[in-house]
Amino acid sequence: MQQGILKHSAQLFAFALIAFTAFFQVEDLKAQNPMMPSQVDALEEWTIPAFVETMEIELEVICEDREKNFFVITWKDTLGASKGFNVINRPLELHCTVRNDTGVLDYYRGLSTSRNFLSIVSSDSTVKLYFAPGISMFSPEDRSGVLSFDQLTLHAEYMPIEVSLNQKGKQKILLEYNPDIVVLAWEESSAPRPDPVLQLGNKFRKHIALKRYYLNTEDGKIKTGKKYLKKFGSMKMASTDLRIVDPQKVYRHKTEGSVRGAQLIKQSKLELEQFNLGDFQPFEDSLPY
Repeated sequence: MQQGILKHSAQLFAFALIAFTAFFQVEDLKAQNPMMPSQVDALEEWTIPAFVETMEIELEVICEDREKNFFVITWKDTLGASKGFNVINRPLELHCTVRNDTGVLDYYRGLSTSRNFLSIVSSDSTVKLYFAPGISMFSPEDRSGVLSFDQLTLHAEYMPIEVSLNQKGKQKILLEYNPDIVVLAWEESSAPRPDPVLQLGNKFRKHIALKRYYLNTEDGKIKTGKKYLKKFGSMKMASTDLRIVDPQKVYRHKTEGSVRGAQLIKQSKLELEQFNLGDFQPFEDSLPY
């Protein structure tokens, strides 16, 4: 009997400790917020940096054919090593997009066989590389292994780096997280507070890019993520169908033909019925720029 009471007391203490810890995790995440929390009626809204650990990679540019301007860019990284994963079993791997001034030259967003290289044809002297953590399709581990990583890491990005196509040999490059990518969070303070552990799991999922442009599929207006955040707040923005407008991408107008995203951004609004909305992707499916 006494043993049962002690066991029950221990369980209550453990639950209280979890709740206490989770509450201060929320407060700590608020403290990292690059934007001041706003209190509107009973709704508190804020953003959290989509943080990913600084990582050094080994990068090499190989010129395969100078006359045809054919290059191969390879990298070696240690993503997941700090959490005990290797390149075979890690649930996340490093994805990469290569751009020049006119558009995307090549990208890797995951395949059944893992890759650490991209092939491009370019007469440019430099290109920009956009690295980001992404789910590894190659890993034999169950997808729940992603939970071993910080949930904020999944759609985080590193700062873009400029690379010379004339560089020779392997170079060490430090990748640092991109503060433009944040996670929307909110809390209805007047509502009955649920288990704070579940609350953490339900809220910190919607990522946005503050400086990238979004199309509102309800009214056709185009604004930056930061402007929509200021207009809508975190909760409404998370539930509004906003799609990325890539300034370098070519979109199809049903009567006028091809139009670049930069032109649509300049117009700041488009006629929704004249475009296929499927050409505009959510942030999670879009290529970084």
